Amino acid sequence: MKFTCNTKELSEACSNVMRAVSTKVTIPTIEGILMECGSDTLSLTGYDFEFGINTTLQASVVEPGAIVINAKVISDIIRKLPDGKVTFEISGTSVSIISGAAQYNISGIDADDYPELPSVSGGYPLFLNEGVLQNMASKPVHTGLKFELTQNQLRLIGVDGYRLAIRTETVKYDGEDISFIVPKKTIRELIKLFSAENDKDISISVGKRHIVFDVDNYSIISR
Repeated sequence: MKFTCNTKELSEACSNVMRAVSTKVTIPTIEGILMECGSDTLSLTGYDFEFGINTTLQASVVEPGAIVINAKVISDIIRKLPDGKVTFEISGTSVSIISGAAQYNISGIDADDYPELPSVSGGYPLFLNEGVLQNMASKPVHTGLKFELTQNQLRLIGVDGYRLAIRTETVKYDGEDISFIVPKKTIRELIKLFSAENDKDISISVGKRHIVFDVDNYSIISR
């Protein structure tokens, strides 16, 4: 596996993806970021069995492949590199990171040991403005935010044990009536990826057990 990509873009992506990396469970695999190379892209994934973040960057790929690298280690290294390009050369689980005169040699983990992210297929698509969700999340939210979807209507409900906040929005939705709770952590981390203007729509795909939020080049997967 060998690829080259923009150092600044990789650093930003690692910082965002590592929010989904486990800090409580001492399993080396899920303490890492899964890095996968396609023909001209680099995919980064963080996942702790309940919450995941995935993003894709442009990369110059010499040899496709996949490796898991400890999230803190890779993020610390990338932050120290000069602006420009960085090259990764992986042989087995040995990783060489090269940028200008700097070179780091670290150990990775076999990508086959990384847990597979849940997929949401056959769900119900929904588009929602960033500002609506951010405004609602600033209201009382105890353990999660409840979504109630009916024909062309979305109701968001938040409680904290003392207060109740409800917001109803007209949306394009023609699926069956459903309701579900998205964990507080997922909502908080999702909002950190929103644009400063809060003027974009995010795509939401709802399955039976999981939900996927797509914002810019990021996908957030949650139970």
